[in-house]
Amino acid sequence: MTILRALRSGPSRALMATAALAATLAVATELPVSAVNAPSPNWVAPVQNGSGTVTAGPNGTSYSYMTLTSNATIGSNNITIVGTNDAVLVKRLADGTVDWVLQVQESTNAVGVSSVVLDANNNSYIRGSLSAVTATFGSISVTGTSTSNAYLAKVNPAGVVQWVKLMTSATHLETYWTTIDPANGAIYVSGRHRGVTSGTVTVASPGAHIDAFVMKFDSSGNALWGKSFGSTATDAAYRTALDPSGDLIVVGPIECPGASATLTLDS
Repeated sequence: MTILRALRSGPSRALMATAALAATLAVATELPVSAVNAPSPNWVAPVQNGSGTVTAGPNGTSYSYMTLTSNATIGSNNITIVGTNDAVLVKRLADGTVDWVLQVQESTNAVGVSSVVLDANNNSYIRGSLSAVTATFGSISVTGTSTSNAYLAKVNPAGVVQWVKLMTSATHLETYWTTIDPANGAIYVSGRHRGVTSGTVTVASPGAHIDAFVMKFDSSGNALWGKSFGSTATDAAYRTALDPSGDLIVVGPIECPGASATLTLDS
């Protein structure tokens, strides 16, 4: 497992990294059954017929982002899918009532669903994968430019898409985590890659193996910088978090082809 800290000012400052090849033991204390009282749910909503992710909003609201493999009705919204599966972002109020539904359509293939997170102003950010076809996010359409694409989209509290940005790779790209800086709205996306580009920022391919990466975007979705790191095997950046100083913490595995592995950071 690898832990990295990226300083807020960006790539011009150094990254500090610590790699530890050790096992960690987690111990949990089990409470007696008599001491555990499971609460009753306030409401229950179907997850429809696909996989999804959910995050909590203010005042009891919730935002769920899910794939649909067939037509569905969500609240009073009748959803007709176009591709092999579409995606929907659903906002529910504290009582479970559907406030709005945003449909993401891809004409001939499937929209990948990875996560939904909120910023300090209750804008939601959805992220996932996209093939090399055109996908429509509300009134905005984007077209994948390579065999491996990821998208990042901003949706305002009323369910209106503000922008959609693509991350592309000619050979391999997976995204795993999104973190929002509450101080300035900056967005960090992490994952693993074999060369990735967004806007004017390109993170070079590490070669035949797959490296971990982090890319930073501003609140308008413009890519600011990208960092790549890893060993000579397969690596990934699974999670990111911001500390109270605004420095980014990155955690993920590095693969050890031998008895040990050396973690290399790009410049």
